[in-house]
Amino acid sequence: MRAPSDFLILGGGTAGCVLADRLSGDGASVTLVEAGPDYGPALGGAWPADLLDPRTPSDSHDWYPGAEFSLSRARVIGGCSAHNACFVTIGDRGDYDEWADFAPGWDFDSMQSYLKRGRERIATRYQSEEEIPAWTEVVHLGAVEAGLPILEDFNDVDIPRGVGYLPCNINDGKRWSTVFAYLDPARDRDGLTVIGDALVDRLILDGERASGVVIFTDDGEAELAADFVILAAGAFGSPGILLRSGIGPGVDLRRLGIPVAVDRPGVGRNLLDHPGVNVVFGAAPELEVQLRSKDAGGQMCGAANMVRAASSNCGESTWDLHLVPWAARDTQNITGSEWRVSLSPYVMKPLSAGTVRLHSPAPDDPLGVDLGFLSDPDGADLEVLVDGMELVRRIATTDPFSQSVIGEAVPGPAIEGRVAIAGWLRESVRGYFHPVGSCRMGREEDPDAVVDGSGRVHGLENVYVCDASVMPTIPRANTNLTTIAVAERIGEGLVALYERRE
Repeated sequence: MRAPSDFLILGGGTAGCVLADRLSGDGASVTLVEAGPDYGPALGGAWPADLLDPRTPSDSHDWYPGAEFSLSRARVIGGCSAHNACFVTIGDRGDYDEWADFAPGWDFDSMQSYLKRGRERIATRYQSEEEIPAWTEVVHLGAVEAGLPILEDFNDVDIPRGVGYLPCNINDGKRWSTVFAYLDPARDRDGLTVIGDALVDRLILDGERASGVVIFTDDGEAELAADFVILAAGAFGSPGILLRSGIGPGVDLRRLGIPVAVDRPGVGRNLLDHPGVNVVFGAAPELEVQLRSKDAGGQMCGAANMVRAASSNCGESTWDLHLVPWAARDTQNITGSEWRVSLSPYVMKPLSAGTVRLHSPAPDDPLGVDLGFLSDPDGADLEVLVDGMELVRRIATTDPFSQSVIGEAVPGPAIEGRVAIAGWLRESVRGYFHPVGSCRMGREEDPDAVVDGSGRVHGLENVYVCDASVMPTIPRANTNLTTIAVAERIGEGLVALYERRE
């Protein structure tokens, strides 16, 4: 076994890279373990082109290729920040204020500095005019004609609804992941070790402490020791590691023959994502010419703007819908056009929740993930999504929109009326790739809580979780920036803990 590290970080995704930087900056020894490959620094020349190209998300490093579309997660250093759609948005102030009901101090005012720090660090910027895809401009003009205000700053929480251009994690034409923004500046520190292509199996527990972990590499099984163990494997991976370690619902663990170390029913519960659908249109000839030109010039950056909107039951001062434009070649020939364009509604404050469970104790066995879309008993999420569909179609009747498409291909005009739309939505719902909540924070007496406000796992002294899984509720935003802010905050607390120990 290697000499113990001060901190052992399990997962080199968005949060793991932030933690590696924060924890290694004050002389501590830090080991970062990633299941996928580590391609080294941004300028090292080893990064695959699709992971650098910000124009469309990549699926070349999925954990389980060919699995359900909504379960896509990146198995590579940088995690989903290395293959995402490059949107940088934050939620409503109330999203963070309600976190304080679960763990005091996690309110919007307390989170602002971490959100700001993260946004500055990942080098976000707005698209320049020459890079704006033609379809994005169509959606912008159509939304304004439909009565939506223009958001000069898409992240202005004081103007809840409208259409606006997006800040993006793009730098010098590259997808600027947390590898480049956080890990690269720390790589040369003496105390930091990065281990790629290493699958984490389980924690090694001794009473209420973890002495290390068991991992698998090409060389076989190995053990790593540490004073503090931090799970940063994401909303699927972190509960999976805890469950294999005997931390979770006792009845489920016993059924799989896993000895129960800490009976916490909440491990793997409360899994949340933003459910939505693709509404697809064919591009009209003039728009096709523009799209072809942008694509040839390397400027087809999927979506450069977005609509924030409200369903009929949403409060006046917030929003509960995103409408996301996209454009791509119609390789499946479903629109009758060379290019398919879409405007996709997503429910941004869903009530439905899913679960993460084990099929077996084997670390290479796919996890049992049920996202639970549209499962809330009162059907509120479905009603919000129907409202979103109706808003998409209202925008589609505006002149800028209707003159740029040759008609709705999916679901098509035959699906009309709220009952028919609801039926199609149930069959077609998909995720926004923002899973959170499966190790949510909360008080120890709360059976659904897994960690406290510092990220420490209830029932253990030196095991922490720091990634999107600790979010008790889901923000009305894509979750990359909020995950960075969570890691900044929990990392800050761990640094203070280390300094007190010294």
